[in-house]
Amino acid sequence: MPQSYRYDVFLSYNHNDREWVKRLASKIELEQHGGRRLRVFIDDRDIEPGHNMVEAIVRGLEQSRYVCPVVSPNSVMAEWPPMEWSIAISSDPSGRKGRIIPLWLGGCSIPAVLLIRHALYFDNDEHSNKSYKKLVSTLKGESNRRANIVLDPTSANHDELFPTTCEDDVDEQLLSNLFPVSAMPETVWYGPTRRTNEEVYRHLTSKVSGILPTFIVKNRKIFCFWNLNAAKCPFRGLLSAAVIENDSVSNWIDNVDKNRWLMELLNKGMKHHCRNLDLWFDNTHKRYLFSPLYGSDRTISWNTGRRKSTRTVVKKYTRGVSGDVFWAHQTLKAKFTTVGRDIFLQLDPGWTFTADGSMPLPKEQIGPLSVKWTTKEHNSSMLYHIRFWSSYLSQHHKSIVLKLGDSPCTIDTTPGIANMNKGLEDDTLHIDKVFDIADEENAHSEVLRDVLAKTDGMPEYGTRENRHE
Repeated sequence: MPQSYRYDVFLSYNHNDREWVKRLASKIELEQHGGRRLRVFIDDRDIEPGHNMVEAIVRGLEQSRYVCPVVSPNSVMAEWPPMEWSIAISSDPSGRKGRIIPLWLGGCSIPAVLLIRHALYFDNDEHSNKSYKKLVSTLKGESNRRANIVLDPTSANHDELFPTTCEDDVDEQLLSNLFPVSAMPETVWYGPTRRTNEEVYRHLTSKVSGILPTFIVKNRKIFCFWNLNAAKCPFRGLLSAAVIENDSVSNWIDNVDKNRWLMELLNKGMKHHCRNLDLWFDNTHKRYLFSPLYGSDRTISWNTGRRKSTRTVVKKYTRGVSGDVFWAHQTLKAKFTTVGRDIFLQLDPGWTFTADGSMPLPKEQIGPLSVKWTTKEHNSSMLYHIRFWSSYLSQHHKSIVLKLGDSPCTIDTTPGIANMNKGLEDDTLHIDKVFDIADEENAHSEVLRDVLAKTDGMPEYGTRENRHE
């Protein structure tokens, strides 16, 4: 132990939890490390009668490598423990040093000041056994094995590069951005044509009201999901001969070239679907986005799963000094892909910025905004974006339905989930909790305020009446 530290851990607690803390301290002090036993600071024993308690506590905190706030209904309602926590936090405000380890006994919420710390749970026997082992391992300097692995990949073997000791035996669910296709047409129909892609579109627009059927033109043939022999087929009049053929979608999945054509057909169907939902397609960057609503911000109502929420998908910002305007748009890249023989819709949400609601900002302006904006995005933020887009594409139903031809393509709005029995314990976002968290409407306000303050003044934030709903 370095000379500056007299204790391995300082236990901060309320006197009503004294007996539990004493049992924990006694157990810790039986642990051996580096030829000695671990040392614990607890006020009942380590502050001598008649001494200044505040000075003794501050000295004990300074001389302890770790500080463990014991979080219980007793301590959160008391005065002394939070004071000790505040003193300890001042030495590691961001939590980067990992010096403060909350020990949660249950029966209360963890105070906000401790929420960014990785807590250990002692609310039941099973949790207590696991948490005690982790605590002792940390006090002995053994728990940072993940961060301390520094290897030369050219000389290390597989077990060193991917050590199994970095894994915990926990059941974990990994949520993806892939949405499984549950049903789609079984047959692709095709026949010869002399028409170009543009000519086919003009013909369909004159014949079909609503969503256009999907098609592609390859090798002077029209490929589609509509039975070309049907009397009401909208492609009638486009074929240059009566030679009509068909093939199964299953065969196309297994053929490399046809698989690519199949994805192109489905992606065209998504374009038609999104156009019907008032999304426009940025062909340069292959993404969908909303336009402003009659020159104003655009807000969408949606169902988060267990509650209704709203999301501003296009917002206007004004630079304070110059009065220059730019718009922030939520965007979506949506494309079909295959995993094995299964077909999925892949959703990748993002952001873009325009000068007038449609014209992109110059690259030199978009760069700083994009970097500042997206660095505030966390995994959970991306998950909520994905859930918003799947909800909007399905129009708040359980499935996204693309009208491709005779038969639709149906995509589940529950994303693909991978079940694993290895992971990092206490480092997971339980899927059930996702539905309990409301959509955050102003997640980037401070980011924009910071960016614009450093450039051309503060943005002016105002509310507008939204006419979309």
